[in-house]
Order: sequence, then C-alpha cells, then structure tokens
Amino acid sequence: MEVSKLIRELEEYIALYSFPKKQNKNVNLKNNAIDKTDIRLGSVYISEASESNDMLDAVLEHCDEDALDELINTYGEESEIGQYIRRKRVLDYTKVCCELNTIERKLETHLKDAKHGGNPFYESICRHLDRLGYKSDADFYNAIGMPRQQFSRLRDANSTLSKKTVLWIIVGLKLDYVQACDLLQKGGYHFRKNDMRDVILTYIFRNTTYDLNTVNLILDHFGIAPLC
Repeated sequence: MEVSKLIRELEEYIALYSFPKKQNKNVNLKNNAIDKTDIRLGSVYISEASESNDMLDAVLEHCDEDALDELINTYGEESEIGQYIRRKRVLDYTKVCCELNTIERKLETHLKDAKHGGNPFYESICRHLDRLGYKSDADFYNAIGMPRQQFSRLRDANSTLSKKTVLWIIVGLKLDYVQACDLLQKGGYHFRKNDMRDVILTYIFRNTTYDLNTVNLILDHFGIAPLC
C-alpha cells in the first residue's frame, strides 16, 4: 500500500478517537509532588500507596485494565507507578502461562530456560527470528538499526524495557496484529485506545503490509516520534 494512501486512511480513522492531553511525566512520587493529578482509589491516594509496595499491591489488585491505563496516562509509562504496573503485568502473564502448562510444556520451558535464561519475551523473539530465517540476533538488530547493547537487554528477564523498544522489535519483525499483541503483552504492555501511536500502529498491523521505514514516515507525518 502506498504511504500517501495509508496516511489518508489513517487521518480518517484516528478522527474517530479522542486523545487525552499529555500529562507531565516528571512527577516525583516519593516527594509527594502530586497535586490535582492525584488519583483516589477507595480510601487511599495512589501517591500514598506508592510509598509502600504492599499497599500499592493491595490497591492495584482491585484495578481493571482501564483503571491501570488511567494511572499510566496520569503518571507516564516511565514513572515509578508506570514501571510498577508493567512489572505487575509481566508477573501476572508469567503466572498464567505457568498455570496452563502441561508436563510436556514444562519440560520444553525448562529446556528453553536453560538456553535463554527463562525470559518469555526473548524466547518469543527467537521463535520469530527462526521463522523469518535470521541466522543470528546480530543479523536482526543490525537490519533494524538497533544498537547491540540495547538488544542485549532483551535477553535479561529483569531488564526494564520501554514500550517504544518493544514496538521497535514488533515492527522490525513485521508482525500482524495478533502476534504484536502477544509480544507486547509479554513485554508488559498492551495497546491503548487513547494513545494515538497505538491507534495508528494497530490500524497498520490489521490492514496492510509494512516495514520499519514506512511506519516511521507515518508516525512522523502525525507528529509522533519515530521508533528509531
């Protein structure tokens, strides 16, 4: 599909959505530098709960995905709250996977853990690289222009990855919408309907073939920072 035609389609598509104003991400939760943006959940303010992991766990346990998205929109994905929610989602996803595994799957997982360090996100990337015919990690990260040091962090299950990095990998692999959702969830994120970048990417993943250069051109057209 021509980029100009895709841009016209996207302009009509995103007009159906309303996006929130950008929030100030430089919020210092530990110093209680939250005023009107503070959110009250039950009898506890989220800024108060953030000072105690146990209290924050108790508060977030009763939040649905929309409430968690609201917190991320308010405090930012790179904030303490945003990263805490991401780690919680990664942990929840891992627990669900473990519960669904049969003995055969557990054995398979054990073998993969020995090879890849027990990281579901990196294991999925490896499967896609094998499917696409890449002979090594280096062939892939060089092809998408990602620095070696940045890609090496994907192998560490304890490493904190930004959503932008995860999307960069997804676009580099040219995944479809279902595959993209799966890999994004394993990275601790998911697509949000109130984020223009997510809306644009989900439309592309669902409706057309693409490459990294095309996606970056489209994002730039809409005033969004390219993935690389």
